[in-house]
Amino acid sequence: MPIWKDRTLRSWLNSDNVLRGGLTPKHVDVPELLKHVNFEATYARIIPENNVPGTITPYKTPAPDFELSRIALLQQEQVAILARSVEIFIVLEGEVVVIGSAENTFHRKTGEVFLAFDQAKLELRAGENAVIYRASVPVGA
Repeated sequence: MPIWKDRTLRSWLNSDNVLRGGLTPKHVDVPELLKHVNFEATYARIIPENNVPGTITPYKTPAPDFELSRIALLQQEQVAILARSVEIFIVLEGEVVVIGSAENTFHRKTGEVFLAFDQAKLELRAGENAVIYRASVPVGA
């Protein structure tokens, strides 16, 4: 049976445990929403970028279980990666060949994504200059 026909899942997806402030025909409770909103100003913490090709630059975040890394590769350059958890990669520039094993090799180009599971060993090889971002869990988290 397809998962979308499961009544339990469907009722969870249609759950009414959402605070709405407008723009919907569903129940709107502005006073309750305002109890949970913080209107204090915040200031962006700009992280300086390292634009040197051939590097992996991690961007530390305040979240203990999230890290974003920028991987910059010149054409035909490659980097080996060992996934430390489920990791998401998005190719923002160029094209890469992802080599997991002989039977698990594929290409990704600008705008495409791929996923690596915990303890996966893969190699990224740039078909042309490439920039890839990787969302992962920091080492030691």
